[in-house]
Amino acid sequence: MGQAVSSECTCQDGLFTMCGPQDPNAEAETTLRAQPNPSAYPSASQVAPSYPGGSDGPTFAVDPALRQDGVSSFPYEEGGFIAPPPAEDFRGGVPAPAPMPSQGAARYDPFPSSSPAAAQQEVSADDILSNLEGSEDVMYGNVFATFPGGLNGKVGLDCMAMRDFICTNSAVSMEDIDMELIKVAGQDDMMMSREGFLHLLRDFSVSDSDVISHFMGLSADSESLSSEECRSGLLLFAQEKLHASYSDERWECIFNTVMWDAGVTVSMEQFMNYAKQTGRIARLLRFAQVQ
Repeated sequence: MGQAVSSECTCQDGLFTMCGPQDPNAEAETTLRAQPNPSAYPSASQVAPSYPGGSDGPTFAVDPALRQDGVSSFPYEEGGFIAPPPAEDFRGGVPAPAPMPSQGAARYDPFPSSSPAAAQQEVSADDILSNLEGSEDVMYGNVFATFPGGLNGKVGLDCMAMRDFICTNSAVSMEDIDMELIKVAGQDDMMMSREGFLHLLRDFSVSDSDVISHFMGLSADSESLSSEECRSGLLLFAQEKLHASYSDERWECIFNTVMWDAGVTVSMEQFMNYAKQTGRIARLLRFAQVQ
């Protein structure tokens, strides 16, 4: 029989071309070489195809440059692992926000409810003008709670913090503080209640003798003033005795609030009431640090 002749085919640009007969020995040595997909693997220079005998599929020799810390980053090498790429940061380098505390965990409060700073954060100038008594109750009441025993509703008359606060935020002097405290608290109890504390601050917002003296200097008959004279007199009194300084609009709001029931003329008693209310407003605005 004649020797078997085989033909060789080649592929170029996707077209198969049959070639002439080939030598059987050369045909046996022919090996099909597969090229890896360039889009799926690093590069031809980094990955060299190989076909070890008996393998179920191709393995690849990985360039040492692709290894990091001794761990292969190529997916098809045995034991290899690819870490996911780091998430892109769109915050421009801003640190991630701290996690919220778990339920029941203690949380930091920069203004505890019993501190004077808390009171200052709870009311505005408009609140003071629209609800003076309620604003005093909130702000001064929170201060009272900071004194020893204040949370229980009673503070000893010898509490220096309370005494200093009353003298700073009212017309009560250091010489008269003991007498005024005993008048409100009583000699038997020697303890100041929250209500007594608020009463002192409200009743002594201005000095009665200063108000009477100021009225007498304004009134022609020592009995009454015109409404316009009362308004200008209150402004002068607040600036001189209370060192209050506000914008014209704020003064207008204060006097409209204080003199809401004023008629054409104002008596001495009315003037004293207006001066006390003006003093309460001015002192509370100063304590709250609002204008």
